[in-house]
Amino acid sequence: VILLILELDAVSVLPKPVVYVSYHGGELYTHRKGFLGSIVCPTIFVVIGVFWQDIRRSQMVFVDKFCINQTDPELKKAGIRGLAGFLKHSERLVVFWTASYFTRLWCTYELVSWIHLGKSRICFVPVSFCVSAATMTLGLFTHSMCSSVFQAV
Repeated sequence: VILLILELDAVSVLPKPVVYVSYHGGELYTHRKGFLGSIVCPTIFVVIGVFWQDIRRSQMVFVDKFCINQTDPELKKAGIRGLAGFLKHSERLVVFWTASYFTRLWCTYELVSWIHLGKSRICFVPVSFCVSAATMTLGLFTHSMCSSVFQAV
């Protein structure tokens, strides 16, 4: 929603109540900055970022790659043994899949444990898709911010 508002603001679809005038290199530029893009969107972004855990209190995330020690073999072994406990109390398994996913035994163990527990909600998300989505989101955000700040009339 925020990205949509910023994009609409950047292409001058939304009203532009604030006008900035600057003089650069002998040229006079007028920059129009919308209220939604300059006040509402950053405010919503900060509020959601700060209070997200309170808003979605019942939802917890276990990211095995970060929660299981990757360097100490004994701690890693203990973490892998505890996977079934985390999976038992989970509602959904999201697998960020790469071609090497099934070459790691503990990833296969995690998936087989999920199936053995009788769970059915599995979502496979290719990592390449995540990188593309993040790149597009960052690109749209950057375009929106730059367009609304540097748009000369």
